[in-house]
Amino acid sequence: ALSAGLIELFSSPDVIGRWVITAIAFLIIAVSCGVLLIYPLLRFTGIAYSFDDITLAKKVGERFPDIKDRLANAMQIYEERETPNYSNALVQASLQTVQSATQRLDFKLVVKYDRVKKALLRSFLGVPATLAVFFIFYNPLTNAFGRLLNPNLEINDPLPFIWKMFL
Repeated sequence: ALSAGLIELFSSPDVIGRWVITAIAFLIIAVSCGVLLIYPLLRFTGIAYSFDDITLAKKVGERFPDIKDRLANAMQIYEERETPNYSNALVQASLQTVQSATQRLDFKLVVKYDRVKKALLRSFLGVPATLAVFFIFYNPLTNAFGRLLNPNLEINDPLPFIWKMFL
């Protein structure tokens, strides 16, 4: 939205140009909301695809070479415990072996926080910069936003004002 206001402010487009800027700004805002808000919510609720347990177990195995794929194997055996392929004793032994191997591991180390740290850094740098631009150009930007919210409004330049003094 700030970019649209700055573009309108510095380019002074006509009615069609303001419509184009407004449409693109609303499209970018809608797509951003979908990607940054709605999609993670859908993944959290299970509607959209998220990693399954076996994939996550394999990621844990990649991070901790001590267990490799034993956690994923134990989970697969546990999921198939009702089939005649595996005895109950084998399932229990597999789970106990993995439990003893993973008991001292800190699974929080599997999660990589690099993307979160970069996003926070960009936010901490971007928010003050955005506020500075907004405060520097407050009056012109609010006028530009007003023109973008009313793109059909034809803005005429004011008539020149001349002071004449008669003595």
